[in-house]
Amino acid sequence: MHRFNEWLAVKITQGMATMWCAYAFLLWSLIPMAFPQTQSVVFYVSGGIIQLVALSLIMVGQTVLGEASEKQAKVTHDTVLRTHGLVMEDLLIVKKQLAIACEERNQLEVLLNDLHIKRPNLMKQIDE
Repeated sequence: MHRFNEWLAVKITQGMATMWCAYAFLLWSLIPMAFPQTQSVVFYVSGGIIQLVALSLIMVGQTVLGEASEKQAKVTHDTVLRTHGLVMEDLLIVKKQLAIACEERNQLEVLLNDLHIKRPNLMKQIDE
């Protein structure tokens, strides 16, 4: 029964948050202009029933929708945190690989310098 009540409150909240509902209430409020004898009924239904009942239904619907939004926000937050952790792990791996590549590059530069000192014309000979 609790789930049905929440479902109904959400549906009514969503229905009342439309322009069609606003148009219906506008037309309802204009009825006494065409039929003045209905003014007391229109005011009773508007003030007594619609306002009192709709207010509590909308509040329950907003609470249920808010709880659903909070749950979704928590799931999104947890997913972002997990993704951040994975990205940070990948970044650490890339940094380690970059450090190794820089060290290897430095070693190659040393070897090339040694080779250039021992055989300065080697590159010219290779290009020819």
